[in-house]
Amino acid sequence: DIEADMTEYGWQQKPHFITRHLDLWGEYSVPFQTNAFGMNEDEIDLGNPRGLRRIAFFGDSFTEAAQVERRHNFMKRAEAILAGVFGPNIQTLNFGCAGYGTDQSYLRYQIQGRLFRPDIVVYMCTMGNDAFDVSIELNRGLLGYKPFYDAARDTWIPFGWKIYATYYI
Repeated sequence: DIEADMTEYGWQQKPHFITRHLDLWGEYSVPFQTNAFGMNEDEIDLGNPRGLRRIAFFGDSFTEAAQVERRHNFMKRAEAILAGVFGPNIQTLNFGCAGYGTDQSYLRYQIQGRLFRPDIVVYMCTMGNDAFDVSIELNRGLLGYKPFYDAARDTWIPFGWKIYATYYI
């Protein structure tokens, strides 16, 4: 089970989780490992002692990028391109997590992401399903337990149940 039960924002990847990601058809198998913060990312010093310019990416499975080796995901590719232009003081941070919508990404930023003091925050939106991910009426708990933001009441509503990932070995 890759997801840790995080009541603040529903779930996230477990810290120090090592596995392989398999596609549903058995066509590829990719190594997947999380760091101490449960991110599909190398170990990161929270305090940023080297004074890096940090770009934090938030979003769902497209941002999580478990389907490709870390060095080939778009964040690491962007980091390499930007380092070529601005020098080696660029660091990208991957806070993506499968099933997240804007609501959970926002909460993860508030609770965890801002502790890294990113210089730039990018939210990656997937138009194919993000409306579903943030709508209690459309979702009906199908993604498991997650908080939904109720704008009319300016409050968070917990809803659903814990999910279990089934496509990792």
